[in-house]
Amino acid sequence: MLNGKGFTLIEALVAATIFGIIGLITVDLLARTFQGNTKASLIARVKQNGQVALNSIERVILNSNSVVCPTSSNPSSVIGILKDGVYTRVRLIPETSDTNGYIVSDTPTPETENEKGNVCDTTINPPENETFITNKNSQISLKSGSFVVNFASGFTTVVTVEFKLGQEINSGNKFFARIENVPFQTSINLR
Repeated sequence: MLNGKGFTLIEALVAATIFGIIGLITVDLLARTFQGNTKASLIARVKQNGQVALNSIERVILNSNSVVCPTSSNPSSVIGILKDGVYTRVRLIPETSDTNGYIVSDTPTPETENEKGNVCDTTINPPENETFITNKNSQISLKSGSFVVNFASGFTTVVTVEFKLGQEINSGNKFFARIENVPFQTSINLR
């Protein structure tokens, strides 16, 4: 201070710079806090949806009389089961470049022997009465998945279900943190 009545221009600029830096740090801290909360809630939502889907698929397979398809132990994105004359098909539909992936079940009604032998083929048996196990319009997307059926002679049939859920494909919000895909897996012994 030169005359004791005010601040010099340099002193005012230094004070403004210090307040600006403190403001930037505060805004960055708040943004990181918001991003962390969003990421945690998204991971929790993915885990919850994945567990519900896994339980639903497990219940359908566990209560079936037999697995109709796939007929080999090669991984498949579709499984068809038979329970008291009613077919149920579960399909894992992974995401594409513009659509979220999802899990869906339906109850095809094959009438001919060819249709019964190809329950998993959606071109021969188009989807009917679809029930979405995961919502394709949510913030969650099916990244990949498969069913593997092990038909060991003399033993029960074992179905292994595995899939990965993750963040939707079009999450453009910069505060929306990217999360890793969450894997889900179970093996089911048919009764």
